[in-house]
Amino acid sequence: MTLGGIGYRFAQQSGYNLTVNVTGHAFGNAAVWISVLTENGYRTGGWAQTAGGTSVTFNIPPDQGNSVQACVQNNIVGQIIGSGCQRFSVNGGDIAVNMAAG
Repeated sequence: MTLGGIGYRFAQQSGYNLTVNVTGHAFGNAAVWISVLTENGYRTGGWAQTAGGTSVTFNIPPDQGNSVQACVQNNIVGQIIGSGCQRFSVNGGDIAVNMAAG
C-alpha cells in the first residue's frame, strides 16, 4: 500500500509471547537449550538453568506466520540432530507449551 507516495505496509498479524515450560530433562543437567523458529524465519534461543524448574518466555515479533517450532535439548548433540522439537499452531494470542528435553 502507498500513502502519499511512500510505501507503507500494515502488519497482518500481531506479535505474541511464547512461553516454553520444561517438564523434564536429563538427570544432572544444569541447563537446557531452548530455541524457537517461526514459519517466516524468526529464530531465537539460549541456554536456560534447570534449577527450580524452567520456564522461558519469548517475545515473537509481528508477521511470523501461523506456526512456530519450539525445541528443548539437553546438550549440543540434541541441537545437531534436532531432537526435542515440536511445531505448534499460532492463533493470534499468547501461547504456553509444555515440553520435555530431547
